[in-house]
Amino acid sequence: MKRLSATLLVGLLLVSSTAYAASETFPRPPEIEPAIRFWTQVYTQVSTDGGLLHDRDNLGVVYEKIALDSRYRDQRQRQVNARKAHYREVLRNIARKERANLNQEERRVLGLWPEGVNDSRLQRAANNIRFQLGQSDKFRAGLVRSGAWEPHIRRTLEDMGLPEELAALPHVESSFNPDAWSRVGAAGLWQFTRATGRRYMRIDHIVDERMDPFTSSIAAARLLEHNYSITDNWAMAITAYNHGLAGIRRAARQVGSKNIATIIDQYESRTWGFASRNFYPAFLAAVDVDFNASKYFGLIERDDTIVTETIELPFYAPVDALTRAFDVDRERLRDLNRALRDPVWAGDKRVPRGYSLRVPAGPERPPAEQLLARVDQSARYVAQVPDRFHRVRSGETLSAIASRYGVSSNAIMSLNNLRSRNFIRAGQTLRLPVPAGQGDDSGRFYTVSRGDTLSGIASRTGLKVSSLAAANNLGDEHRIYPGQRLRVDGRVAEDAQTVASAATGTSADDGGDAKAASAAQEDAAADTAETGSGSPTDVATTETDAAEQTIAEAESAAETTDTASAETGSTATAGEATDDTDNTGPLATLRANNPAQSSRAEPVPALSADPADYSVAADGTIEVQAAETLGHYAEWLDLRASELRRVNNMRYGKPVVIGKRIKLRFSRVAPAEFVQRREAYHEELQARFFEQFRIAGTEKTLVQSGDSLWTLARRADNVPVWLLRQYNPDLNFEDLHPGMPVSLPKVERQADSLGDSDATAEADSDGPGDGSGA
Repeated sequence: MKRLSATLLVGLLLVSSTAYAASETFPRPPEIEPAIRFWTQVYTQVSTDGGLLHDRDNLGVVYEKIALDSRYRDQRQRQVNARKAHYREVLRNIARKERANLNQEERRVLGLWPEGVNDSRLQRAANNIRFQLGQSDKFRAGLVRSGAWEPHIRRTLEDMGLPEELAALPHVESSFNPDAWSRVGAAGLWQFTRATGRRYMRIDHIVDERMDPFTSSIAAARLLEHNYSITDNWAMAITAYNHGLAGIRRAARQVGSKNIATIIDQYESRTWGFASRNFYPAFLAAVDVDFNASKYFGLIERDDTIVTETIELPFYAPVDALTRAFDVDRERLRDLNRALRDPVWAGDKRVPRGYSLRVPAGPERPPAEQLLARVDQSARYVAQVPDRFHRVRSGETLSAIASRYGVSSNAIMSLNNLRSRNFIRAGQTLRLPVPAGQGDDSGRFYTVSRGDTLSGIASRTGLKVSSLAAANNLGDEHRIYPGQRLRVDGRVAEDAQTVASAATGTSADDGGDAKAASAAQEDAAADTAETGSGSPTDVATTETDAAEQTIAEAESAAETTDTASAETGSTATAGEATDDTDNTGPLATLRANNPAQSSRAEPVPALSADPADYSVAADGTIEVQAAETLGHYAEWLDLRASELRRVNNMRYGKPVVIGKRIKLRFSRVAPAEFVQRREAYHEELQARFFEQFRIAGTEKTLVQSGDSLWTLARRADNVPVWLLRQYNPDLNFEDLHPGMPVSLPKVERQADSLGDSDATAEADSDGPGDGSGA
């Protein structure tokens, strides 16, 4: 079934009011109107069977609308190249001739340019001809698809107090295609990269919530809200969605203005490419077309809104058990739960505990809670299917590893987010698409040896103590003895009461684990505080409160260490392995027909949601960021810390100060290499944190008497200092006054975070029987 969009009459009535609202909230400087008209033409008048030849910088200059004669890339490339060559010759002829001697074609092309254009500008234009693939058929298809999710998106925006026009952004990003992948690893309706998406969603080898239109829409709203809170400017906030917060803030500083037209016209950067410059004008065009669809396409039959309900699973379960219990077709369940990755549907992994399963809803169906009770006890598990890992040996190739385990190289690349099959190194641990113990009992059972402890066995098998105890009916005392055979594959024990207790988190051991972890963090903080107060430290701090900093950094370090110890899979990169599908969004160029232009496109920065400035200024200075030390700078520069102290006239033990600038020496490492190492450090730091936590929103508060960076971090549920700084990048924490507004990020633990629940088993190790205490 389809539903009709607004009638033509209502659509026409909305034109003026919509345009007014957009102009008030989203500025439309006259300088960018030609670009808006260009993208409106691309979205509504030219299909993917054709495109526009135009000037790259002045989108008001369109030389020709091309109808592509072939479906094949090579033939399309030749056709486009031939027309480019024609206009290069025409422009060069115009620049060489007297204007009175131009032929008819030359006069036509000259007439496309503003009056008074000089010869040197036309000479540059000859090398600045670009082809843009049409998108009208994709945009129309996106309007149809949008019916399924746009009501949810609009409700989300309304609940958060955000402009409803933001609901049009998926047209620019993906044409409302929830299966869209870009070549830089952006995925889903909202085209989140892995690094940015993990701030708000779970993204791993079992669940990738970027692919869920419902969850990712909430994440996109939170990201846009964050962008606006930092920029206080919707034009910049929208551009930051593509170019990154740090990038757009740097652009505004460089040109000395927050006016988007000035930034587009004057900002110059290696990463400031065609897509970034045009992202905001394209968005405005998409708003116009979306809100006035009948004006451009007539009446549109949009897909029916998806009506579902969700239920949080209190246990792990195979997907087949859920299809039976909820009486839903497997493909329908998969369509509603796009976040679940292939290993779940292949039966290699279970649907994780804590996952919000989306199922059909309606008056003819029983409530989801009632259907959940139908899941057979034998299909309820307290842990995930264990993973198998392989540690790379010197000389090994990815193809040889894949052959050994009977899997494809591409599967290993995808599971570990490898950019290339050549990007492996000796000592690296790879997650394999093969469950541990497959085909034998080695991954299902463990025989207790003398000296074993339950916590030691749990640690080696990747289970929580409570899960291991529940799976083996060990009772409250958790007694084990040599020779005892323990089930370690996560299957629920026969005792249903024990299963229910473990599944709902009421096991006493869970509370004990939490208290022990908390006590360990407090001990670590106290130890570091004592050491820090009596010995020199180079940790980044404020000049006003080094003692509080030491304690807060110790807590952050304990938190990071705990996260790092978990087996969390691969490190995020800006360009993860994906299928080779073009980005389906209307901003996608005809890459196949224009490889030179495709190579100019810059990948989305891995730290795109991070507003911190990691660049090196022209005078060789940098701004000190949280979680950095003088030792870090020395390491990234291949220098001794003492050299940096001399350069900055710093006494031994004086800490670097967050927000201050420090002079560096680039005698062994170039600035670009330093920035790369620095960003890699912060990317890893943030990746570890967001593997276990996600941002659930923000809270506005006021500075109280005696507040500092560290007390505010504690007030925000002990968020890392670097995250608090990211939400207040322009706030001088050394000059806080009561009543000053501060944004506190609210974080929540990821459901079923990998460090807590994924059982692991490493191939080629001595197995779980080699634990200490034997």
